[in-house]
Amino acid sequence: MLYFILKILSKLTLKSFFRRIRIVGKENIPENVPVIFIANHPSAFMDPIIVASTVKQPVYFIAAGEYVGKGVKGYMFRKWLHMIPVFRPSTRPEEVHKNKDMFNHCFDHLSSGRSLLIFPEGVSKTERKIKPFKTGVARIARGAELLNAKKLHLHIVPVGLNYSNPHQFRSDVFVNIGKAICVSDYISENPENEFTEVEQLTKLAEDRLHETVLHIDKEEDDPLLTKLHQIYSRDLKEELGIDFKEQEREFILQKNMLAAIDHFRTNAPHKFDFAVQEINLYTAKLNQYGITDKDIRELKFQRSFFRIASYILGLPFFLMGVVFNFIPYYLVQFILKRIRMNENFQGSMILAVGLILFFVFYVSVSIIAGILLPLGWWAVLLPAVMYITGIYSQMYLSAIQYTRQRKNLRNVFRQNKKMIQELGEERRKLIVLLEELRLEFEGERI
Repeated sequence: MLYFILKILSKLTLKSFFRRIRIVGKENIPENVPVIFIANHPSAFMDPIIVASTVKQPVYFIAAGEYVGKGVKGYMFRKWLHMIPVFRPSTRPEEVHKNKDMFNHCFDHLSSGRSLLIFPEGVSKTERKIKPFKTGVARIARGAELLNAKKLHLHIVPVGLNYSNPHQFRSDVFVNIGKAICVSDYISENPENEFTEVEQLTKLAEDRLHETVLHIDKEEDDPLLTKLHQIYSRDLKEELGIDFKEQEREFILQKNMLAAIDHFRTNAPHKFDFAVQEINLYTAKLNQYGITDKDIRELKFQRSFFRIASYILGLPFFLMGVVFNFIPYYLVQFILKRIRMNENFQGSMILAVGLILFFVFYVSVSIIAGILLPLGWWAVLLPAVMYITGIYSQMYLSAIQYTRQRKNLRNVFRQNKKMIQELGEERRKLIVLLEELRLEFEGERI
């Protein structure tokens, strides 16, 4: 029961934490059979929350034993939060022998037709890269399938988690569910084939997950792709008719950009070096003057009376959202400032602490209002009102921040009109260069 309540609360929290959440590929999840979901692991506790909130079936999590703990905490985590502890030699060498129980637990669980979530990289690190898989997923899948006289029809389903920034409030996440693997198609009952089949199944699962994420193999390509995306993606999406909400097509766009980077580095290094030099010079000037490429691309200085009117009309709802959410918001900030955490856990902790504090605060206010005010049962609607106005306040603040950025740009323009014009011309030339390279790349792929 607690799992399903937390699942609902998690969905609401994710909608407020992220600006955009897009999920594709749910049709790839087979029904009425056990499933092992596998996912990349860039953001610690946030990753299982997103996957569990995305899929219909309740999932059990393979989690590091040191996080599950013992005693009452361990019981709660196992029973209510669906965690199955695994003991890693690097952190709990003295308890590795308990992993036999973990495998048996997983076999029984899958034999009952239920589902698991495993992060086969074995470690969480915030980077756009898939680390080599451990063999645990394949061993669990093969063992569960062979232990049953009747076929389980067990499937492995890859779930790619693509964050714009998992630790940044109001960022984006694209959940890409890939093609399922039917385990029985890749195993046999011959024990002599176990090693080969586990290795092959592990490799296949890793390849399938690669297809669902933006995998950046070379570390130096990450900042280059980020700059290229910031400068060129708006023009390219406009040309190709890609809407802001179409995260799937945006994902494909970035995959193609990454492929183009690798292509020109290998086949035309002089063109590659020249393009990188021009990109770096342009972005360095933007940083020097504290402006963005979007500012240069959308260089307009007219005041929008519609925007001003929307600020005036929306002010009461914004203030309502601030009043309702001020206390839990600053409690979250207060607590997080006093918690020492690894950078890979920042987004996860914001999400977890926020979920608990906002829920407790909303419920408390609803109960107190129902007792002290003549609202009666209408008080149960207060949490919904508080949540909706809180979301609106975030959108209102984002709009205000955008307007302030435009004002700052107007000030920069007035102070140095020639500089802005030169940046606009540099941008135009850079876009022409990138467009030529894109057409060349697409022509060679045909």
